[in-house]
Amino acid sequence: MCEPTTLLAISVGLSGLTALSSSSAAKGQAEYQAKVSENNTIIAGRQAVDATNRGRLKANKQKQKGKQLYAQQLLSLAAQGVDVSSGTSIDLLGEGAEASKLEEQIIKNNANREAYNHQVAANNHRSQSGLYQSSADAQNPLLAAATAGVTTAVNTNLFGSKWYKGNNVGNTIKPNANVKQWFQA
Repeated sequence: MCEPTTLLAISVGLSGLTALSSSSAAKGQAEYQAKVSENNTIIAGRQAVDATNRGRLKANKQKQKGKQLYAQQLLSLAAQGVDVSSGTSIDLLGEGAEASKLEEQIIKNNANREAYNHQVAANNHRSQSGLYQSSADAQNPLLAAATAGVTTAVNTNLFGSKWYKGNNVGNTIKPNANVKQWFQA
């Protein structure tokens, strides 16, 4: 059978290794998530630029369509012998131009709204990345291992000595009175 001090050393070592492994895994996971969020930030930024560019192209196409419609209306009215410089024909041409400009502005606004949503998503991903990185930075595998080892040693010393005392095995491990007081308070 093993001596109590050998068992204590094995228990302390295993506790430390378990804590080291767990903390290392948590740190690695948080670092990975931080990188994923940073990549999502880049993608969302690119989507915002793309939405703006697509909106600009679509608005320009609408502007061209408006000019073509104006020219077609003007030619049609002139071909019918209508005076295009006054009266109802001017109103008709003006309304067509206004409708075209309104449609162009709606396209721009929609594109800007979409771009803004992507920018907000990029900012959210950036914040999340920072949170994950902070979590990773807070992980200290060596400190976790040391803390687990010390905790195991203290607990084994306190509770083990009580067991040995009650079972007349002998008191080979002496509890530290100061540490014992912490647990009794």
